Amino acid sequence: MVSAVERQKALEAEINDIEHELELADLNYHARAKLAADLSKKLQERRREKDLQENLAPIVKAFKDANSLRGFEVAVGEARKIERRFETRTYKYKSKDGKIAHKG
Repeated sequence: MVSAVERQKALEAEINDIEHELELADLNYHARAKLAADLSKKLQERRREKDLQENLAPIVKAFKDANSLRGFEVAVGEARKIERRFETRTYKYKSKDGKIAHKG
């Protein structure tokens, strides 16, 4: 089974390849649009992997640090706090025209 960290690194390599192709290849409109769609998909997949790593970090830490039930309960509580934060998280990005757009 591939870990979230390994999957994130693989996605980053794929993203890098797509970015290089967009930058360096002489592409027509349709080829650029397809690559842009692929890039968007890979970026979303990478975000899910990073969120998963953040969400599981307290549990992983608890298993590394202690074998007690209390440590596990604390880890689950921390993971639930992170999940609640994900529910209301939004992303802001600034477009080239200077307007800020929101994406949730």
